[in-house]
Amino acid sequence: MKSNKLHNGISPVIGTILLVGVTVALVSLVAVVAFDTIDSAVSETADAEVTMSFQQNAGAGRIGYLSAEVIRNQNVENIVVETPNGNSAVVSNVGDQTNLTVESEGTALARAQDQSFNEVISSINIQV
Repeated sequence: MKSNKLHNGISPVIGTILLVGVTVALVSLVAVVAFDTIDSAVSETADAEVTMSFQQNAGAGRIGYLSAEVIRNQNVENIVVETPNGNSAVVSNVGDQTNLTVESEGTALARAQDQSFNEVISSINIQV
């Protein structure tokens, strides 16, 4: 009987420690979810679409015109349309259009630029 009396106090202590540990773990989980402090391992990508077309022109000093129109834009602040010779324009809203003079052959790009990404979303090869 003496041995039972010595071990009676151990079970409540272990239970209290486990209860405190579970409470701390739950509070930490709620804090992480509430404050969104976990960085996502997957980076966000641009969700936008731009159509581009090229019209050849026989005029002196230029090859033609590049037309671009924003078809869809879900999460991009700026879409930069660039010609091979360095002309550029910024569009962002659905329906925005731009026409740029093209003076050299090469690849024209529509680039999505934001704080979290800088990626090409459309391109067109210009050749005469």
